[in-house]
Amino acid sequence: MAQPLLDFITGRARAALPFLRSAVAQGLAPTAIVEALRTQGLSFRAQAMYDVIAALQNRASVAQYLRLTPPTTPLPTEAHALSVVNLRANYQYVVSAVNATSGAEYDITVSSAVPLSRVQIMAAADSAFLGSGNSAIGPREYEGTTRSILEANRDPSV
Repeated sequence: MAQPLLDFITGRARAALPFLRSAVAQGLAPTAIVEALRTQGLSFRAQAMYDVIAALQNRASVAQYLRLTPPTTPLPTEAHALSVVNLRANYQYVVSAVNATSGAEYDITVSSAVPLSRVQIMAAADSAFLGSGNSAIGPREYEGTTRSILEANRDPSV
């Protein structure tokens, strides 16, 4: 499988990207890659180094892609798991809202024809949770929630 482009990466991570691509292609272990980066003065934030390596190895989770991708940049196609069933839209996101007081968890699905950014996903989830009147959670309960994106999926035809 081809390595993802990761064209949204900036700064020291972008400078280290050619080395990272080469090291991953050689099959080096993530810890060996990080140590080599450090000895060559190419290191950057440790968590981000491991996230980039996971992405280049095609094993990154949606959480890792969310950490790597700027909030207003759409998630790359490879950040979306290939759905085993046909979806109504090309891209689908599952957002969870957990109420800090009651512990109640609410999930909602956001669909789109194109990949969305973290900001767009959360805005669509806010709208769906609060705007439909059919949601199981009301404005008062939603106010005290911690929200997170659990899944990013794409239709098999994409």
